[in-house]
Amino acid sequence: MSSSSSADDSPSPEYDSGEFASSDWAPPISHHSSSGGATGSARGHLGARDEEGLQRSIDYTQAPCQDENSISIELDDDEPDESGPLPEVIGGYRVGTRLGRGGMGEVFQAEHRSMGRTVALKILPAKLLGRSGSIERFHEEIRAASRLMHPNIVTAFDAGQSEGIHFLAMEFVDGKTLSQIVAEEGPLSIGDATSAVRQAAFALHHAHAAGIIHRDVKPGNLMRSKEGTIKLLDLGLARFARNWHNANESKLGNSKIGIIDPKQLASPPPQPHNNGSPGSPQTHESLHPLSSPRRSLLGTLAFISPEQLEDPESADARSDQYSLGATLFYLLVGHPPFPGEMIDQIYGHRHGEIPDLMTYRQDVDLTLANIVNRMLAKSPAQRYASMDEVARAMSPYDNDRSTPAWVLDFAERKVDEERSTANEVSRSTRATRNKILSVLGIDMGLTHAATAVGLPDGNIQNGWPSLTSGRPQPLFRMAVAERPATSNTPGGEVLFGQAAYELRKDYPHLVSHCQTMYFGRHEMLRRVAGRMCPPLVAAALCLRRLVGNTLMNHCTAQKSTPPPVPGSHDSGSSDGSIDSVLGATWQRHESWPDAVAITVPGCYDQLHRRSVYTAARIAGLPSVRLIDRGVAIAQFALRSDQGDAEKQSDQPPRTSADEGPETILYVGLTGQALDVSVIRRRGRKIEQIASAGHWQQNATTWSSRLVEMIQSRLVHRPRRRSNPNANRSWLLHAAKVQIAGERAMNSLLLLPETSVEIQHDGKTETVQLSRAKWLESCEVLMTSIEQCIALACSRAEISAENISRCFVLSPILRLPPIRQRVFASLGKNTSIEFFDYPDAAIGAAACLMSELPGHRSGVLPAQCSASHSVGFVVSEATGKRKILPIITRGTPTPSRTNRQLGGTAKDEALTLALVESSGLQDEAWHTLGRHRIAVDASEQSPTRKIGFEVDINGLLSVHLERPDLGRTVRLPSLPELDVSLDQWEDWREWVEDQA
Repeated sequence: MSSSSSADDSPSPEYDSGEFASSDWAPPISHHSSSGGATGSARGHLGARDEEGLQRSIDYTQAPCQDENSISIELDDDEPDESGPLPEVIGGYRVGTRLGRGGMGEVFQAEHRSMGRTVALKILPAKLLGRSGSIERFHEEIRAASRLMHPNIVTAFDAGQSEGIHFLAMEFVDGKTLSQIVAEEGPLSIGDATSAVRQAAFALHHAHAAGIIHRDVKPGNLMRSKEGTIKLLDLGLARFARNWHNANESKLGNSKIGIIDPKQLASPPPQPHNNGSPGSPQTHESLHPLSSPRRSLLGTLAFISPEQLEDPESADARSDQYSLGATLFYLLVGHPPFPGEMIDQIYGHRHGEIPDLMTYRQDVDLTLANIVNRMLAKSPAQRYASMDEVARAMSPYDNDRSTPAWVLDFAERKVDEERSTANEVSRSTRATRNKILSVLGIDMGLTHAATAVGLPDGNIQNGWPSLTSGRPQPLFRMAVAERPATSNTPGGEVLFGQAAYELRKDYPHLVSHCQTMYFGRHEMLRRVAGRMCPPLVAAALCLRRLVGNTLMNHCTAQKSTPPPVPGSHDSGSSDGSIDSVLGATWQRHESWPDAVAITVPGCYDQLHRRSVYTAARIAGLPSVRLIDRGVAIAQFALRSDQGDAEKQSDQPPRTSADEGPETILYVGLTGQALDVSVIRRRGRKIEQIASAGHWQQNATTWSSRLVEMIQSRLVHRPRRRSNPNANRSWLLHAAKVQIAGERAMNSLLLLPETSVEIQHDGKTETVQLSRAKWLESCEVLMTSIEQCIALACSRAEISAENISRCFVLSPILRLPPIRQRVFASLGKNTSIEFFDYPDAAIGAAACLMSELPGHRSGVLPAQCSASHSVGFVVSEATGKRKILPIITRGTPTPSRTNRQLGGTAKDEALTLALVESSGLQDEAWHTLGRHRIAVDASEQSPTRKIGFEVDINGLLSVHLERPDLGRTVRLPSLPELDVSLDQWEDWREWVEDQA
């Protein structure tokens, strides 16, 4: 076996010269073309080129990129080409121009004498006939090609032997290989690249379903016809999957080929080197130490998977996926992910950090970058489970212009069992691909929400989501209610914001507020417009009104006219003011955002994250992104630091390379949760490295201490009765005490003492409260904050004294006695900085803008991590059950892993029981739910491959391999919510009508 490296930095053409006689096998349709008309993959006569033409072939892609280094099998490096002249006719085919050649054969343009059909005729050269295994491998390719009939795979028409010449007749494609297109035109657009990869994924999925692994996926083996169809070429290195092996393959395995010692290739990290100018030839000296007449490396080094480097025979479908991911990177950037000398490439595939695609192109968003990262994961278990998942991931970016009609028709007809919103997102982003996307940031708290609007110039403004007495306000009260009928006003009107919250004093059973506290509680229903709404739907109503108010105030501000004053003292009043400014169909207004970021506490579990996400989707918000609040605050601080530096200096702002790393502690004590994160800032990159906290340890526990104090000091307290009608007095009294406790806490944050009055049943009682007594009752709560800070620092493996900055979001923690107590462990030089809820909204918008094309301005997307571990329950042979963690707390997201779920012959179904860590210190587990997976009764030991993924929003999804369907399917999301997927559309339409 031999290897060769071309003199150029890009994929080399298969030239008819002695120097390249032993180069790697070209696909049936070759890399480069002449200036003449298209004649298959070469589109010309490659034999007519000479070495001078080789020097002229250098193009855009060659400067940073080395050759594809395809390494073929058992081909002597120095053996001359002894092939004699071919017969004019081989097996009924009139042989024409040679299209390409390589170590595994030669390809000619030919014509069937009887049918007149032009084909690409691949023959086995005479010099290979006497070599052990050559004929077997050629027939192996024929058998592989005969199994496959797919629009994206070059079709095999005929095969046989004539006059001692083995041949394979294949479909002749009029077009160019993707490597040739990149060489001539430069990197492809996102739409063109993803369209090509999506079609290639269709082809590979079909091959994998037939038990065939390609093992040499690369741009040179993918060809785009004039009609736009991508064709997968060259099955010369393909092998049958383990479960498809036959007796002949075992015979081939006895013909052992040479092996490169893995230890010889596992070198230390390569030192930076200069690849030379685009026109300077590269020497082959780097290959000489490893040169051997026989090698077992199969594939193309620039695109080969790490496991294929170790053992080509162990390559499976996920190895092809890695190569396809490297191909996508090449199409988008113009060079492979790990260019350089041979050793550099081997080290890169095995150990190198995956290059950040967003640093190469400004039009790449974070989702696409994460897709590439997943395909290029070092561990096969972290990649997609199958190629149909890759095709679905490409769908939102696919450019219709580059996709043949049959693919579009297939996509339209295919039923999406996941009910994915990917196509909806694709439609919204595809139309705006060439313009700056509009962004909205929302800090969604327990009682209030703030918004921020991303402007086309990259700046972000406060959203001013509400009005009071005709003046915009920075916070919107998250409350909704149906106005009761009274003697003065008719009932049935839907109220929002402060207008709805005011009803809480007299009609607490009608008001839906603090919705995030009640997610998952089926008894917390409220009647709104004739329907009983769960908290999730009530949150959707508030979110939609929140966005409408923000857009209304933003539009009126742009027109320099005062915003209209609603009939009520709060903009939540449903008096048509939004319609009067934006129109009745204001969801289609030009100001409607293309993407929305919503903050959530970093410690939120699956139930709360999924509930917030679902509420946003039911509200009709597009492309929803959940941002951990601590990360949003850190991003806001980063923008503020940059703005201050630019104002104070005439010098250009420092780059990320000029700025040293700093460690940040974020502590948020809000109505939603006690939320602690350790964040590392490296220049303009923010990374969340550890988190702690719990949603039950929130600010309401502090106000509840005051409620208990008030309740204990009241003389007249109605008793709770079993009769619901008799409980009305108790309910009203409890609501008044609760409101009094909340107001008392706000007062004690400013004053040492305060008093509250409770009026009920014609009696008025006054209660005196002091800050000292309140803080004394909150001793345990302050201790819990200290414990969370220590726990987060411990998980980050850092001392609290080494924290550079501490970011705080909490009115309670501003109080000096509390601040001095809970932050006592921090170093003397640690700066403590306080932020407000509108700052978090701006930070959320900034995070989202850094992930979208055209917005970044050098700021890299933030990196979050999983706040809880997820796992599933397994049964041991003894019958004992245990929990197997699959994605652990602290894992950077998005993250994916695959597991095998097995059973016994007596099982009618496999049970997948999912669990999530819980508790203040993640010391316990709680169930997320179960999936029941049906199996065939004939299966002796049923097994299924399961893919687990925690996405960029922190949401868990489970993907099941379905052999009966030939693809993977996404299982229903767990835990189950108050609103099922079947009810989404109905609730969405209703919410649109009401808000």
